[in-house]
Amino acid sequence: MSRPDRPAGAAALALAPGLVRRPRVAPGELVWDDAARRVLGHASGPLRVVGGPGTGKTTLLLTSIAARIKAGADPERTLVLVGSRQAAGDLRERLGEMIHGDGGEVERTSREPLVRTVHSYAFGVLRLHAARNSDPPPRLLASAEQDAVVRDLLAGEIAGPDHGGVAHSGWPVRLRPALGLPGFAAELRELLLRAAERGLGPDELTELGTRHDVAEWAASGRFFRTYEHVILLRGAAGRGAPQATAPALDAAELVSAALDALASDPELLAAERERVRHLVVDDAQDLDPQQMELVRALGATASSVLLAGDRDQAVLTFRGADPDGLRAVDAETVVLTADHRSAPTVRAAATRLAARLPGSGEGRGRSAPPGEPDGPEGSVLVRVFGSAAQEAGWVADQLRRAHLTQGVPWSRMAVLARSTRLSLPTLRRALLAAGVPVAAPPDELPLARQPAVVPLLMVLRCATRPDELDADAATALLTSPLGSADPMRLRRLRRGLLRLHAGSRPTASAPASDPDAEQPQRPVDVERSGSDPLLVEALQSAAHGRPDPLVALPPQETAPLRRVGTLLAVAGDAARDGESAEEVLWRVWQACGLGPRWSEASARGGPVGAAADRDLDAVLALFDAAARHTDRLPGAGVASFLEYLADQQLPSDTLAPRAPRGEAVALLTAHAARGREWDVVAVPGVQEGSWPDLRLRGSLLGNERLVDLVAGVAEPGRETVSRLAPLLAEERRLFYVACTRARHTLLVSAVQGDDEQPSRFLDELDPVPATQADRPVHRPGRSLVLAELVGELRRAVCEPDTGDDPAVAERRRRAAVQLARL
Repeated sequence: MSRPDRPAGAAALALAPGLVRRPRVAPGELVWDDAARRVLGHASGPLRVVGGPGTGKTTLLLTSIAARIKAGADPERTLVLVGSRQAAGDLRERLGEMIHGDGGEVERTSREPLVRTVHSYAFGVLRLHAARNSDPPPRLLASAEQDAVVRDLLAGEIAGPDHGGVAHSGWPVRLRPALGLPGFAAELRELLLRAAERGLGPDELTELGTRHDVAEWAASGRFFRTYEHVILLRGAAGRGAPQATAPALDAAELVSAALDALASDPELLAAERERVRHLVVDDAQDLDPQQMELVRALGATASSVLLAGDRDQAVLTFRGADPDGLRAVDAETVVLTADHRSAPTVRAAATRLAARLPGSGEGRGRSAPPGEPDGPEGSVLVRVFGSAAQEAGWVADQLRRAHLTQGVPWSRMAVLARSTRLSLPTLRRALLAAGVPVAAPPDELPLARQPAVVPLLMVLRCATRPDELDADAATALLTSPLGSADPMRLRRLRRGLLRLHAGSRPTASAPASDPDAEQPQRPVDVERSGSDPLLVEALQSAAHGRPDPLVALPPQETAPLRRVGTLLAVAGDAARDGESAEEVLWRVWQACGLGPRWSEASARGGPVGAAADRDLDAVLALFDAAARHTDRLPGAGVASFLEYLADQQLPSDTLAPRAPRGEAVALLTAHAARGREWDVVAVPGVQEGSWPDLRLRGSLLGNERLVDLVAGVAEPGRETVSRLAPLLAEERRLFYVACTRARHTLLVSAVQGDDEQPSRFLDELDPVPATQADRPVHRPGRSLVLAELVGELRRAVCEPDTGDDPAVAERRRRAAVQLARL
């Protein structure tokens, strides 16, 4: 059956203003020093570019690429590799503006994206290799799918051979009670990823475990082999079948498979080397060993190679990154020292943090760029509070002051936390209560558990399996946004159904003297127990395609039941006609009418608009998952898609983080802030135990010991290297990255109480004077904060008019409006 008429792409679900990308504000022209001009003039051979935060490494790379293309170079011959999809999208957009944004005559386009992630490029290589050999195309195994496979195999090992499970699994006795826990499955998955990133297969992992007497590695190697066989069997569908695909590959295996394809196909390798004549790698400190091999394979014959990065910003070693990625290609080094980002006070604070980082640090020396006019000095505020609520209130107050008295746009502010689970809920509540708009990351829930997705999946499940529809499901559907039945409307509906069936046999009451007689039920309980079968019967009839017979009841009473019944009928008819899950889902979405409703709510803004944005993002992700499932298994039906989502216990890829949020303060983790900058940055929650977080990662299966062993750092059982020192170093680098995102104002805070103490990082950022024993705990009263804010607003209103400066006029206007409100 043909695809139903609808706008192209899942993004056409709702054209809410919050989902339309705002135009990028063009940054000011940077003044390059001699080191930067050397990079711009680099024409051939490899060159390593090292620089601290704000030295313009990424902008310099893009400027060099844009200049080469404007000079007539073929864009197809340039490849830019980055570490994340978000960075790739941002750099792609910036590069397009540099090439075409000035109204020049450069109109050449490229069939391949100039900027790609390493995994995206590896996937492209595998597609070319498959096409050259007439093989099925490759398929990427998402983390949620991989986790489902790992948990399924572990469940078989728990069951044992007597119940169809695995015999002699080899797991040590001390680990067997943990096999069924989600944490064990997650750690085992991480171990397999780290092994694959370092070129270790099942046999190599088993051999390492046997040689070094690490039983968990030997058992993991045997599990790795079983896992590979299961993935191969899942991809086996026959070369001629329409659903035929290559075996699914996870993110770590993707790069390894691309390297194998290039090694086994000399013609493919020669073609790629001929095409990629200019190779550029940004954030090279985040490369893992396999990715480094891919860079070497391409850079060996490239006309020019640029590797940019900073070892002091290597914060992804827990994901397998190796800071030696900057050494992937032998090259001369250019060190950038001109800081184009930070105000002097912020730069001085960052320099104090950098002095405590391990290693030499080639790019730690930063200074103001020559020739640029002196700007504001900036400010660094370090505070300690008695509770998390006081801390969050202070952060909200400082952000409001920056917006109202200094005119800083909300989108130029950010709050960076070490953990979203621990810090962001309190911060989000305080910011929203203070009237500060926020753009927070989505909840880390699997797609099937997202509140906006649950009702849609229930409709698909009940439409394809009407016999499984029970009273709880019927009530959930009627009270969901699809039915919109509040308690009063649901009660009127139940009473109407009971009136239609008033002729049914009444239940005889037992004598009051009978001690075994059931106690009389309340009217509400009788109403519910008597109407539940009627609700279920009506919805099951709709799912089977029979129209709603309740024509005798008033429409206002039966509206929720009719709405849900219509959706079940639409979904049931489409599923019986053999339509795919994506098509059935689209028909249900068109019939439910939630798109326009949520779009209008999103346009109004506020908490309701933010909730509508989250719901739309979740539905977009659902359609994306349905499209991927349909593409991978063209013959699969709705039931297969529902089972596919139900097995996932990890958040899958979503469009939500990419959705623009308009003018709002960004609430992010420090890891997610890499490569970005804001005028005002708040870093709350800097307590011992949370930042630095020195809990050992992966200690159950020895993930970190495996990485150290392969790297030649240590041997199992020989604690020659402190296990806490690398963790403390990475935590210190992460704090350094968070603080260097600020341009003008840096706000750092902590909580001091009976169970919480400020982090040692506070003293490294802002040392306590020798005459002061400790930092005072700030407990600002509401009246004092309000009085200070009123005073600042009055001073802003009375700011002298220096001419036609629009910034001054805008600050005065904002201050006057806010002062009138207070």
